[in-house]
This record gives sequence, structure tokens and C-alpha cells, in this order.
Amino acid sequence: MEKVILESFVVSKNFLLRILSFFKFPFFSEKKNSNLFNLNEFRSSKKPKIVSIVKEEKNLRTAISLCSRISLSYPKFSHLLFSKRLTDSYAFVRLPNNLKVKKFENGSYPQIIRFLAELKPKVVILIDSIGCSELFAECKKLKLKVFWINASRISTYNRLIISSGISHIFSKFYNELYNNVSVYSSDNSTRQVLLKCNAGYNLKTTVAEFNDEPVTLPRNNNSQLVKKFSSKNRVIWFAAGVYEDEIDIVIECQKELSEWLPNVYLFLLFGKTADAEISTYDKINGRKLKNNNLIENNIVLVKWNNNEIVESLKNAQITLLGGSLRRKSYDREIFDPIIPISYSSCIITGPNYGCHLNLISDLISCNGIKAIDQSLGSNKLSHKDLLNAVFEGLKSNTLADRISNAWLMTTQSSTTSDEFISELGAFLDD
Repeated sequence: MEKVILESFVVSKNFLLRILSFFKFPFFSEKKNSNLFNLNEFRSSKKPKIVSIVKEEKNLRTAISLCSRISLSYPKFSHLLFSKRLTDSYAFVRLPNNLKVKKFENGSYPQIIRFLAELKPKVVILIDSIGCSELFAECKKLKLKVFWINASRISTYNRLIISSGISHIFSKFYNELYNNVSVYSSDNSTRQVLLKCNAGYNLKTTVAEFNDEPVTLPRNNNSQLVKKFSSKNRVIWFAAGVYEDEIDIVIECQKELSEWLPNVYLFLLFGKTADAEISTYDKINGRKLKNNNLIENNIVLVKWNNNEIVESLKNAQITLLGGSLRRKSYDREIFDPIIPISYSSCIITGPNYGCHLNLISDLISCNGIKAIDQSLGSNKLSHKDLLNAVFEGLKSNTLADRISNAWLMTTQSSTTSDEFISELGAFLDD
């Protein structure tokens, strides 16, 4: 019996739903949630619509980057991404204006499917290793094209195998069942299994896994921050999303750095605390603000505004990942390293890699990021350690090499996503 992640639709929708309810698949729960979404803005949009869905946490960052690229490529479309959660507090920095993200609960998934009839999108994109027969069947009924991204097999036995076995028995009667679904398999074994299912899938010859990658948003010429403080003869480094216990190291570093290089400016963005609050801007460690933004030693405060953060990244030669100077912990949020890479800003990180351990380790191995070296005999970082990293990183050859290496490493899957976006465009233009 083939182990396929798809719980395929085999005899009729009602029959399948009885089977699925018997096995109690969590994302098919009929639990109602009256506070599901406020979709009025999306409903009222006169633009043609694209709806994307991601259920698995491991595909969240891939979904954000792919949907952002799609939205930038097709600005005339309103794009809505349904997700169980956001990647982190900085996800909004990665979203174009025509892409919105709405969170959904486990029990609300059937309601999303029912919304498709009301939203009437041009296309539906499922970014998930696990397929969804109910979604595919509903889209078939509504004559909607579906693109299934990152399809993959199940590695261990589970309840989905039972339904896939039933589909295998009846598949010869349903070889056109899912001819509205184009599948991008993450590996060749998945593609072969889906071929044997004979359910009518349009299986793409491209076999590759879509991954998180840099996405560069267009420049905003209305940024007051950049108009005030950036110029060709100024050097800018950006401490992005720093926390209260990191402030002393960052400010002392800038104080000494500005004594050596008077044209160096620090752009400083505070991180959000556990209760989603942002540190106050009226005073930093006793240093009062001047002119609402500027404090002594050429330190400029960046507020939580999409345009200001993006423009800071575009003008910063170096970005320090806020949160990385803290004690090592997977659960502590640090600034997403893929964001500064998107704007060709060289990255510096402390010892805490947070949930980005794999990415940062890969970047270190290819010299695409600078991990701060701790002083010998010391059990914690000092401002001198950070100062040395920033000063060394500002050297032109070092800066160029790291930026190039980081970009090349994180865009390895871009050819695959380019092909998909091109195919999507041919369909959207029909």
C-alpha cells in the first residue's frame, strides 16, 4: 500500500467526509468560530484575487517568501494568505501592499474552503506537504485552478494511508478527478506515488523543494527617516529589533565607533517584549532624545513602521540581528536574517541564533554572515566584541564578499520558484 500524504477523494464528497470524520482528522473539524476573520477589505476589493493556504509550520517562511514574490510579480491582484500563525513579529516587513495574511484556527479550515465560493479567486495555491481532498474537490466544483506546492510522502504509518489505499482501489474510475490540480513534488518518490494514484493530477516535471528566500520590496520615496539622516557620505549600521538587555552593548559600541568615524550613524529599532509591547522612545538609558529621532553619538531611532524599517535596511551597510546578543535560547525571537539579506545588508549576529540555527549555521559556513567572536576569558559579550565585528565588517572587500555569499546561498531554490511564477502568470493572463 503506497504511503501518500494525500487523503484522496474517491467515491463522493459525502462518503469521504464520513470516512474522515470517523478518523477525526483535526483540520476537518466542524467546530465553529464566529470570530474567524474580518474579510470585508478583501471581499470589497475590485481587483482579481489569489488565495494561498499554508497549514504546516515548517512551510510558513516558504509561504511568506513565495506569496510575496507572486504579489510583487502581479500587483494588479489582491492576494490573501491563510495561515495558522505568522512567522514572527517581523513578518509584516516582508509583505507587499497587495498581500494580506489572515490567521485561522484548526477547526476553521472547512470555513476557509467555503469562503472560496464567496471570494471567487482566480487561483488557489496550497503550500503544504499534506494535500487536501476537500479543498481539491471544492475547487473542482467551483472550476478553480489549484497549485499544490511542496507535496511530499509520509515517512511513517498514519491515518492518511488508509484513505490513500481506498483511493488506489477506486482510482481507475477517477482518472480525471483532480485534473484541476497542478502538483510540484518536493522529491521524485512523491511524484512516482502520485503517478500511480492515477487521479488526474497535472504532475510537473520539476522536482524540487521550495524554500524561504530573499524578497526585495520596492523603495518608498516618502520615508522621512532616510530623508533626514541618510546621505552618500554617511555610513549606517542598523541594530534591528534589539532588547533592553542588549542596549548598553549597542550604544557603547556606537559611542566608541563614532569617535573613530564621525560619519557613522546607528539606526536603532527596538524589539517587541513578550507582551507585544515596544520599549519607550522618550529615553534610552538616561539619554534624552533630540528632535524626536536623534540622540547623542549619531544614534537614530527607527519606529515600528514597514516603510521606515525597509528603508533603514536598504541604507544600512551592516545589520545586527536584535536578540542575538542575549543568552542562547531557541525560543527567544531574533530578527529574521532573511530580511537584511533581501536588501544587501551585511549581517552580524551574536551567540543566540534562536529558531534560525540552521540558516545562520549555513551562512557562517559560506562566509555569508559574521558571528561575533567573544573575548578570551570572558563569559559574555562586551561592546568591544561588537565594535570589532562592526569595524571589520565595514571594510569594502569583506562587506561585498559576505553580501554576495549570503545572497547566493539563500537563492538556491529561486530557479524553481521562478518557473512556477512564470507558469502562474501564463494562467493568470488567460
